[in-house]
Amino acid sequence: MIQLTLFLKDTHQLITPSLEEVKDFLPRKDVVLWGRWIQPSEGELEQLQEIFHFHPLTMEDCRHRNQRAKLDQYEGYIFLVLFSIKFKKDWLRIRELHLFLGANYLISVEPQALSAITEFWEKLPSNLEILKKGADFLLYTLADLVVDQLFPVLDHLDEIIDGLESKALTAPDKTLVNQIFHVRRKLVFLRKAVGPMRDLFNKVLNRGIREIQEEHLIYFRDIYDHTVRMYEFIETQRDLLSSALEAYLSTVSNNLNEVMKRLTVVSTIFLPLTFITGVFGMNFENLPFTNPWILDLTLASFVAVPMLMLIWMKWKHWM
Repeated sequence: MIQLTLFLKDTHQLITPSLEEVKDFLPRKDVVLWGRWIQPSEGELEQLQEIFHFHPLTMEDCRHRNQRAKLDQYEGYIFLVLFSIKFKKDWLRIRELHLFLGANYLISVEPQALSAITEFWEKLPSNLEILKKGADFLLYTLADLVVDQLFPVLDHLDEIIDGLESKALTAPDKTLVNQIFHVRRKLVFLRKAVGPMRDLFNKVLNRGIREIQEEHLIYFRDIYDHTVRMYEFIETQRDLLSSALEAYLSTVSNNLNEVMKRLTVVSTIFLPLTFITGVFGMNFENLPFTNPWILDLTLASFVAVPMLMLIWMKWKHWM
């Protein structure tokens, strides 16, 4: 599906041109064109290349996707790859967004209609000030929308990790390790997406790109700051997850030690009883223990010896 909108700076008018009319408007400097190629077919991608003469390598990226966030400069335009990331139930939904920025146009190629961009598209007639500032400011607006979608994702992960930390200290169970590695895998995916996007906006700030006006760089610096904060947050959360895993292993080890200590106490208590029963339990007629009080003393020792050992262990703080 192809959606086109064209802003005429002289008349402040927003129109919907056809693909044929786009060719006539492209040489003009008093217009700003925004085109959306949503889940494009092969024929629609061929139309895109025919109209704008994009480099075959960028078109190949649009066809196959599976790229990393990047910025490539070509003659007359720049090509960017960003990631839209949202939580859907218990898994991350990651979508690539390909953007072509020229002097007076912005083309977005979306594998599926991205909700944040669709919502902005519908509100565009009431946001003409953005188009008045040029295509590069429109690029900033879309990039800001995509990047800001990550904040709710990180907040949600922060709540999950807090819960895992508490569970690791209070009620660890066998499922906790799987949950920790499940969340850690999400953080790895986010790190792979956010890290290159941080580098991308750093390039925007330092390369002196012709298609981006210098007065608008301050807005891209704001996005760069967001990506830096996100990357640092992800690294912090990875450390917290590692700490939670260590706390879980330490708690399990401590519990095992407590169990072993109790078993050792029981075994130690029974050692003297085993000795006593070994001596007095040999049923021979000519043993020297003919006094009937010996049996009573033996039975009393079965009670007294464990009690004395328990008192002694308590006094030594062994239990």
